[in-house]
Amino acid sequence: YPAPYPSPGAYPMPTPRPRLTRVRFREGMEVRPHGRLIERRLSFLLWPGLGVFAVSYTLGALLVIDSDDALAAIPFLGPLLWQARDGTSADLEYTIPAALFQVVGVLAFALGVKKRRYLEVWRVGDEPVPGPVTRREVAVLPNLHRHGGGISLIVR
Repeated sequence: YPAPYPSPGAYPMPTPRPRLTRVRFREGMEVRPHGRLIERRLSFLLWPGLGVFAVSYTLGALLVIDSDDALAAIPFLGPLLWQARDGTSADLEYTIPAALFQVVGVLAFALGVKKRRYLEVWRVGDEPVPGPVTRREVAVLPNLHRHGGGISLIVR
C-alpha cells in the first residue's frame, strides 16, 4: 500500500518573508548594508496647525480692535496682557482660549515642519537583505465624455 501522506522531507520548507524594520536615525549611527536613509515629516499637522494659529490670532486681534491697544498683536501673550490691563470678566472666556489655541497651532505647525530621519532595512530573521523592487506608478488622467467629465487617479 502507498503511504497516505508524503514524507516530511518531500516538500521544501517555505522561505521566510522579508520584513521591513524602521529605526529612528541618530547622529553617529552607521547606515547598515542594504539600508536606506529616509526623511519624513508629520505633514498632516502642518496646515491645520497654521490654520489654528491664524484663526485664533485673528480672533484675538478682532476682540480688542476697538480699544486702540497694540498688545493683542503680540502672539501668545497678547490676549493675556490685554486681559490683565483692559479686559473684563466677560472677555476672559475669549482671551484665554485664544492664547491657548495660538500655542497649540504653533506647536502643531512646528511638529509638521520638523524632519525626522529613519533607517529602513529589510530583514529575514536578523540578516539584512535587499528590499523588494517595487516601483509605484501614479497617474492623474482627465476624462471627458458626453455625460460629463472628471479626473481619475490610477495607482499601480
